Amino acid sequence: MNVLLSFALLQVVIVGGGPNKTVVEQQAWDEHVKTIPPVLGPPGSATVPPAPGPPGIPPVPLPTEARTIPPAPGPPGIPTTESSTAYFPSVTDSLPHYTEARGYVTPRYEDIRSVDEHVPGEEEQRRRPQERLEEEEARRREHEEAQRRAHEEQRRLEEERRLEEARRKELEEQRRLEDELRREEARMRDERLRLEEQERREHEHRIREQRLKEEEERRRKELELRREEHKRRIEEFQKLEDQRRQELARFEEERRLWKEKLKAAEADGKKTQLLHIICHDGEVIRTPEARKELYTEGEDPCEEFKKV
Repeated sequence: MNVLLSFALLQVVIVGGGPNKTVVEQQAWDEHVKTIPPVLGPPGSATVPPAPGPPGIPPVPLPTEARTIPPAPGPPGIPTTESSTAYFPSVTDSLPHYTEARGYVTPRYEDIRSVDEHVPGEEEQRRRPQERLEEEEARRREHEEAQRRAHEEQRRLEEERRLEEARRKELEEQRRLEDELRREEARMRDERLRLEEQERREHEHRIREQRLKEEEERRRKELELRREEHKRRIEEFQKLEDQRRQELARFEEERRLWKEKLKAAEADGKKTQLLHIICHDGEVIRTPEARKELYTEGEDPCEEFKKV
């Protein structure tokens, strides 16, 4: 029975390498063949050190000695040294093979490698640890590949996060610099406006002071001119007053003289003729209005003469 199972497993493995596989199956088979380590030989033979496993998983120790296992007893009446071909002539004929085009079909035996149908029990017992090692190696490789992919994915995500963080920091730095630049421009603009306003106020103050000085100078000149004009008018008034006093004195003298003449004429009986001479001689000068203005400030001297 053990011989039959071993032969069937060997036949399936051999059939798996046939030409009826797809491209993906052929690539997977080639990768699997590359990862199969050599079968351990007897003590003293060369051994291949196990590949390092993933972190945290201890390596599987390889056997250092080849164990001798007695062959399993075959079916009754069949010697163990006899080839299994005589007893199982049609085992390989009943094994189907899967293809994408035709489904499960009988494999083409011209593509199957020729192997010895008789598998002794020692060889089977030797192959089982090797198969387990191959399975563990495949699982280890798958685990390492998954870890490698996870590590690469983690590194990729970390790199993306790092780049995103760098871009974010760069944008923040750019915004900060732009904000500082805007604040500096606003400060410089405010400072420029303040200086312009201060200069404008100083200019207006200077203009105001200049206008005040000019206005003060103008008022001073006007006052000086008024003083001079007032002084001139006072002088003219004094002159006119002197002339008036002189005229009054002259008229008073004339009046006194005419009164004396009038008294003398009255004594001689010539008063009417004298009044006519005094009051009506020279009408251009001695009109009633002229007499009022020049002589007695509104009083007609002829009236005084008439009263005498």
